[in-house]
Amino acid sequence: MKIQKIVLPLAVVAFMIWALMEQASEQPKLWVQIIGVALFFIAMARLMQKTPSNKPKESLVIRTDRQAIEEEQAEEMYSITDETKK
Repeated sequence: MKIQKIVLPLAVVAFMIWALMEQASEQPKLWVQIIGVALFFIAMARLMQKTPSNKPKESLVIRTDRQAIEEEQAEEMYSITDETKK
């Protein structure tokens, strides 16, 4: 299991380097380049899953007094009244 965690990423990087070197040849092999690009995107997607987001969670967002006052003013401007009750 530990060997796979080391060998597989090294093999992916080696294949991506091979794809870059293949680009410089006179007749590059298209399948090598396609697989190299696909492996690059898969590796980047896996890396993005590991890094945390900078977006704050909604439960941690603190409302300022200004936001609360603006919301109260908006509610006062657009209040709904029930005219059926007298």
